[in-house]
Amino acid sequence: MTPRVAGQLLAERIIESVDNGEHNITNPALWPNDAVFGVEYFTHPKGEPGWKSDLQREFFSTENALNAWVAAKKVWITEQGDSALIGELYEWDWGPNFKATLRLI
Repeated sequence: MTPRVAGQLLAERIIESVDNGEHNITNPALWPNDAVFGVEYFTHPKGEPGWKSDLQREFFSTENALNAWVAAKKVWITEQGDSALIGELYEWDWGPNFKATLRLI
């Protein structure tokens, strides 16, 4: 690989790491400066998995804040009785990295 090609590849990677143009949680430009964790999720009635709410995003600066949010959502889902929350958890490590699928039913 020539230095020019390597430099071009590095420049493309830097630009993608700043803003990949996506309108989802995998776009680094959408993450707040202090965020370490992010969750992108939707809710839907248990009997109607084809219907779902708009996609929502939440960001957290600590694991404790994330865990408190998950605990509160578990209570909310239980109180709803007929809803489910499905989402993906990401952790920031030189960009958003998928960590786990979140299913609260």
